[in-house]
Amino acid sequence: MLLNYLFFILYALILIILFNVRICRYLIVNLFFSLVSVVGATYGLLSLMQGYLSMTKWFYAGIGLEVIVASIYGVLFGLRPGEKEGKKQKVQEFHLETECGNTLTLKNPFDNFLIYGSQGSGKTKSIGKNLLMQYIKYNWVGFVYDYKEGDYTRTAFELIKRFNYAYSVHHINFHNVSCSERVNVIKPSVVKDPVFFTELLSEFFIANMSKEVEKMDFFDVAAIGVLKGIGLRFFFDYPHICTLPHIVNYIAQTDYRKLEAFLNGRRESRGVAAAYVSGEQSEKTRGSILSALGAIISDFSINKQVQYILSGDDFEFNLLDPKNPKLLLLANNHQYDRILSPVVGMMASIYARSFTMENKLNAVNFLDEATTFKIANFEGNLSLLREYRLSTVILTQSPAKIEKRYGPLDLRSIETNCGNKFFGRNLDIIGVESSIKQFAAIDEKKVTSTTGSSTHSRSSSKSISHGKKKKYEPAELMKLKPGQFVGRAQNSNYTEFEFQFKQYVPGQEKDIEIRNVVLESDLIDCYNKIIDDIINIA
Repeated sequence: MLLNYLFFILYALILIILFNVRICRYLIVNLFFSLVSVVGATYGLLSLMQGYLSMTKWFYAGIGLEVIVASIYGVLFGLRPGEKEGKKQKVQEFHLETECGNTLTLKNPFDNFLIYGSQGSGKTKSIGKNLLMQYIKYNWVGFVYDYKEGDYTRTAFELIKRFNYAYSVHHINFHNVSCSERVNVIKPSVVKDPVFFTELLSEFFIANMSKEVEKMDFFDVAAIGVLKGIGLRFFFDYPHICTLPHIVNYIAQTDYRKLEAFLNGRRESRGVAAAYVSGEQSEKTRGSILSALGAIISDFSINKQVQYILSGDDFEFNLLDPKNPKLLLLANNHQYDRILSPVVGMMASIYARSFTMENKLNAVNFLDEATTFKIANFEGNLSLLREYRLSTVILTQSPAKIEKRYGPLDLRSIETNCGNKFFGRNLDIIGVESSIKQFAAIDEKKVTSTTGSSTHSRSSSKSISHGKKKKYEPAELMKLKPGQFVGRAQNSNYTEFEFQFKQYVPGQEKDIEIRNVVLESDLIDCYNKIIDDIINIA
């Protein structure tokens, strides 16, 4: 009798463990507990049989039935991967409170958000930070681009602590490297596809050009081929130092003879750089090709801060890794725009490419001053990636900013694929006119009175006409108060709205913590290490 009691208690403890670890992502652990459940079920059957053959049948039968039921449950859940990895995250509604007591409910964050507003319109305090709070509160992973020298980043870190954020958080800070982690954004094991890898290098080159893509000449195209060819050699043959700083500095530091030999060292490299390595080109032509490439990479190749951050490997730039989902906070400012815009665009492309239908995580692409860089195929990804569980937030001053960066057709596509639009105070009259067109015209009733008189009589008449007029006049949008926005929402309790939104109430925000004091000598040592690495390449 005592032995049976002890077995029951022990098995009950095992089942408790089983029910808690059934969400384990490792199938081998679940299989182990399934085996334990099978053993328990066998014991339960024997107990049932023994119960009917003895005076203590109710005791044995009770244990037997309970163990059998619990064991079946254990087997069913033990034979499948964990729920944390297998189930999609629940999508919570977002809410924005107003000063008048109303609440704008946004039922589907995957509808995307577009927030227009000039400086002082309140797009950060009234809309941006209130949205960011809810992304973090509900454990969304992804990419937060902070153009305000750490303002959004400080807020994010406080929210992460306040809501006990569930996943790992990483921080890149280009204007204060002592606060920053280091990451190799083009690491071969992350990018994986060599074709996509060469596309990234092409985008990097094009983003650095001062002229339009349509105006590229032979030398620009050939220069891209050289960049891709060198990159492929690193990708396949030197993956441990396949970083953007290494590739750029190899081109900047190597003479043309060694460069040509390096390109010829692999068929793929020779193929993409054929315009340069073919014997048909004269030395003068090759020199012009390298000059075109040098003009593009020169500023990047001498910026030691950027190279320090992008040559490290503190974490992998795989934000949707199901085993280690991440939230990345990237802080930037206007000082490094020209150098960093191509890098940020490259990172956004890698992030977008990582989405598949297997993704179960709710992910955000939160872009403050989103037009300070360009993302390849951005307008197409807005509609496509929402189906892959990506919500995008675009904060910028006016439609003109988007049109300048992407063109008029892409502007229309971007606005169409953002179901939630907010229009704040804007002094750009053309942008205001464009925003007004987002709203349906309203009915207008006009009453016209006429009077007439003659020698013997006097008459009067009224006529009523119906027409349409704009819902807003330009002057109305140009005079909106800070925090006051008009807009449209797709899945919401308000299809169109005009509200004074409450400002975000900050918690105890602190300065961003110093991760590792980085001195100028550390930057120089890192730069020299990169040069030594490329010199030692055979």
